[in-house]
Amino acid sequence: MSAEHTPAQQHADLVAERAAAHPTSPDAIVLATHLLTRPAPAAWYDSGVRDHARALLDATAALPAADRPEGTEQLRRALVNSGDIDAARA
Repeated sequence: MSAEHTPAQQHADLVAERAAAHPTSPDAIVLATHLLTRPAPAAWYDSGVRDHARALLDATAALPAADRPEGTEQLRRALVNSGDIDAARA
């Protein structure tokens, strides 16, 4: 919730990296999705966020279907909308 009320984070890639370390956490999925969909200060700013969010999606997809956290599909869509076309096939 705090990420929603925080202006563009200066080190959003580090926040996304930390979230990517928790593929079973619904909160990590929501956070990564938020970081992908928030207004960014510049186009280049989100490349690190996208990389870590993709790693999180890949790790989540490797889990058995019953263990995948809620929000995984929203993360996939956010990645596709941010330019990660390969995420559509994930």
